[in-house]
Amino acid sequence: MDDRNESPWGVLIFFIILLVVLGRGYFVEDEVCERDLREMYSIYDSLAVPEQTVEVKLHDRKKWGSSVSLDAELATTLSDDEIKAFYMQYLSKNGWVYHEKDNRYMKDGLRLVVRKKKEGKYSVGIVKFYNYRLANVKE
Repeated sequence: MDDRNESPWGVLIFFIILLVVLGRGYFVEDEVCERDLREMYSIYDSLAVPEQTVEVKLHDRKKWGSSVSLDAELATTLSDDEIKAFYMQYLSKNGWVYHEKDNRYMKDGLRLVVRKKKEGKYSVGIVKFYNYRLANVKE
């Protein structure tokens, strides 16, 4: 005869504890990602836009545990050189550091990229990559 007292309650309690412990990181992760997205929208709203330029589309994206991004597609009649010169001057004045090798600007852990999409359109992307488990983020 088997003397073990197997209770379904023990298994149930084990899985509940496991879900609580593993789920804690996802709640923090969601909170951190939402905070970073709000910061990106704030940066984008304060970003100067060249003359003869209109916003076509704006959307954000979350890749949980990997990155969050905000992408804007803009239409313009300006040349690529005029767009590049405008953002180079504006972003440099506002504390963004340009990295020519990667063609991006960096500030406070955020990356800002201005890239040509097709004739008459370009995009501005703001991205934050997470290289660590978000649950361990210290404020």
